[in-house]
Amino acid sequence: MKENVVKKFFSASILVVGVSVIARFFGLIKEMVVASSFGLSAELDTFYLSLMIPALVISTLTNPLASAFVPRYNQLKNKSERASMDFMNSVSSSMITLLFITASVYFLVRPVLFEVLGSQNILEQDSLIFSLIFSTFIVIQGLSNYCLAILENLKLFLFTSFGAIFSSLFVIAFVSIDKSILYLALGFVLGPAFYLLVQCVVLKKRLSLGFLWVMPFKNLDLSFKQQYGLLFLGSFLMGSTFLIDQIMASYIGNESVSALNYGFRVVALFTSTATLALGSVALPFFSNLHIEGRITEMKELLHKVLWLVFGSSFIIVFLVWVFGQDLVSLLFERGNFSATDSEKVTEIFQFYIFQLPFYVGGIVLVRIISVVQKNKVILLISGVNFILNIGLNFILVQYWGLKGIALSTSIVYCISFLLLWRNVRLILSTD
Repeated sequence: MKENVVKKFFSASILVVGVSVIARFFGLIKEMVVASSFGLSAELDTFYLSLMIPALVISTLTNPLASAFVPRYNQLKNKSERASMDFMNSVSSSMITLLFITASVYFLVRPVLFEVLGSQNILEQDSLIFSLIFSTFIVIQGLSNYCLAILENLKLFLFTSFGAIFSSLFVIAFVSIDKSILYLALGFVLGPAFYLLVQCVVLKKRLSLGFLWVMPFKNLDLSFKQQYGLLFLGSFLMGSTFLIDQIMASYIGNESVSALNYGFRVVALFTSTATLALGSVALPFFSNLHIEGRITEMKELLHKVLWLVFGSSFIIVFLVWVFGQDLVSLLFERGNFSATDSEKVTEIFQFYIFQLPFYVGGIVLVRIISVVQKNKVILLISGVNFILNIGLNFILVQYWGLKGIALSTSIVYCISFLLLWRNVRLILSTD
């Protein structure tokens, strides 16, 4: 295997890790500020329940975009710069239109959603303003995710974690001004808005041919539409799993949703750093290797990445089970967040952490499947995961409550990884 490919891959990953560590630092401060201000409370439950639908919409629309867009864009760019920019213009115009339509629909149906999700407290306070904030969040965060896919394909991995830094800083600032859910939501949307502005400035300078508005949904590449459609359905099914987890947690009792979110967010300190470092870098690197027909190098690079993922993950899982209580107490136990709250969140955190090697490894495998445009496999596995998650939630919650929901998620990601690994081996052996 050519050594420069390995060096470039891991050099880019190290760069992303470096920026991600800074982002995680600010993220920790943000979570500490939120925990001190709200603790485990019905008010914070309401915020997270209200955020579920916008978060699901954003992940469903934009998570599959990079995996469908980047391989096709690189194929076209290999032939013609003009063809690749025409394709980008079509996708950009379509995504902007789709996000605005989706945000408008959400705004119109928000009273029903708030009532179904148990968000009556927010509805009584500032229903119109709060709904407008989350509708705007759908558009801004969705466009930011799309711009990030383009930046990463240009190998500008420095920008991968900047969004998390800006988001955390704005939340910290706004909650410090006013310890209310409304200001928490404002910080949540203004951070990504500032980051989107930065992204647009950089893209304007880096793209040789500027963006042009074209008729949305017209002249989109058929291959792209097919692959995006499959990934869209798969993303919806996978994104729905955490929504279902939170809905089931809401029936366990007050403070359950916020406890589940705290446990999930502590795990995300590890998963998000790893997936940003490896997942973001993997897509453009594996895409270029596949276009150039260097399948052997793809296999060897994949094996090196997975060895790194599982080796480091097992160490982290062990340390979490030994020092998890201390970590949660150090992060959150102040203000309205009590020692009892720490114990509750730690138990959830420790069951969630089992997913770490399977989740991160699975992200890399998904990137490879997308690169070779076999996304039907991802859809089928996502369907299996969705059914498994519901079934295991119902079973395990009877024995372990909230911990059962966390354990269910970890088991689902383990099974998902095994299915993805089997399919990737078959795909690469036939290419």
